Parts: sequence; structure tokens; C-alpha cells
Amino acid sequence: MAGTKQPEHPDVLRVSFRDVEIEFVPLKAPEDTWGTHTVEADGISIALEESLEGLELTQTSLHETFHAIIHAYMPAGTTRNLKPGDECEEAYVDAIATGLVQVFRDNPDYLEYVYRSIKQES
Repeated sequence: MAGTKQPEHPDVLRVSFRDVEIEFVPLKAPEDTWGTHTVEADGISIALEESLEGLELTQTSLHETFHAIIHAYMPAGTTRNLKPGDECEEAYVDAIATGLVQVFRDNPDYLEYVYRSIKQES
């Protein structure tokens, strides 16, 4: 929608019991890298390319959030097949972020349903 203002992106997300800080920075990385995540003993942070907007920002933000979720709920040493940081993780995260944006974009009633269901439970 031309002329529609992008909602303000939050600076912090709550993921499990952690606050994940989000920064918008000029990324000095390969051209196709729009976001990164860092996992350290004291927490997880996300950096997003400052020039992103619209669906690219939304999809990249979700992508990095899914990495944070994986690291919060699947710590190193897990016995599951998906290991944090491996290529398989990247493929899954990318597919889920891209797919979820498409599903919500093409099914706004479903997005509204999900939102209202979660809000009702809180």
C-alpha cells in the first residue's frame, strides 16, 4: 500500500525468559545478509540492516527471531537432529520466516485469529 507508514519495530523482544535486544545498524557483511543474531552466555541479540523496510524488514526480523527462539528452546547439546548454528537451522528458519510472512499476507483473517487467540489467553 503506497503511503502506508511502517509500524515502529520494537527494540526488545521477550523470548522465553530472555530479553533479546534488537539494533538497526549498517551491516558490513555479504550483500545478501540483512540480519544477524549473536548468542552469548548472557543472552541473545539481533542486528538488522538499517536500510530494510516493508516486507523485507518483516521477513528478516522474523527470520532472526526464529534463530533466537531456536537458541532459547534448543540449547547446545540438545539430542534433537537440528543443531543451533548449522546449515539445516538456516534452511528451516528461512523457510519458516518466508512462509509465515506469505501465509499472514495472503490470509489476514488467519493473522487476526492468531492474534486474538493469543491475546485472549494472556
